[in-house]
Amino acid sequence: MHDTFISYATEDNDFATDIAYGLKANGLSTWFAPLSLKVGDKLLDSIEKGLNESRSGILIITKSYLAKKWTSFEMDVLVRQHIEGKKLIFPIWHGVNKEEVESRHVGLGGIVAITDIQSTQQVVAQLIEVLSSGAKSRGVIPIWEDPAHRFLQGFSEINLPTHRGVTTTIFEFLLHTKEDDYPLWLAGKLYSKDDLLYKVSQYLAADPERTKTWVGDEGYQQIWKMCIESGYDPSIYG
Repeated sequence: MHDTFISYATEDNDFATDIAYGLKANGLSTWFAPLSLKVGDKLLDSIEKGLNESRSGILIITKSYLAKKWTSFEMDVLVRQHIEGKKLIFPIWHGVNKEEVESRHVGLGGIVAITDIQSTQQVVAQLIEVLSSGAKSRGVIPIWEDPAHRFLQGFSEINLPTHRGVTTTIFEFLLHTKEDDYPLWLAGKLYSKDDLLYKVSQYLAADPERTKTWVGDEGYQQIWKMCIESGYDPSIYG
């Protein structure tokens, strides 16, 4: 069983991804389409299986969510399971009001929702609280153990799915990747070259050995120059 199923509109993918990975980083098993669907899966069968094998549901309710037929299917299933006492559901109202929600489903408007979405971290914290059944002690996986975080901080490699099976650090990626090969997709998010340079600029001066270990002095100087050219001066973090 999954701890929860995330129902959302594709227009809200970035917000949904932040929620999904926030929950995953805290040890919660989440059915989230980009993480759970595999090539060749039958879409409807996979979603129905996910709905039935999750002990709760998170509904990210936006104007797009309320307007789409596919999300209406997921909403109807989750609300029905909630009414039947089979499942807890946790609505998140993102840019919608009570009248708009009730115009689509009166029962859904009567369930207490998360309405303050200014801080994704706070949203995730509230969801963790209810999904962990209010446990007094909860184990949290430190962010520095997350593979994507370690790559972005220059401590480890990722594997590029090419015929050569290349592994690369963020430094090697910046030095050897062509402009046409951006953006980089990593752990559900897209990163432009500027995004990666901004990340690197924050520790290039403070911890030069982190870079030099992977690409040497020359590579270090090249990346420093790339940061400057993109408007990110590493020296301000030194």
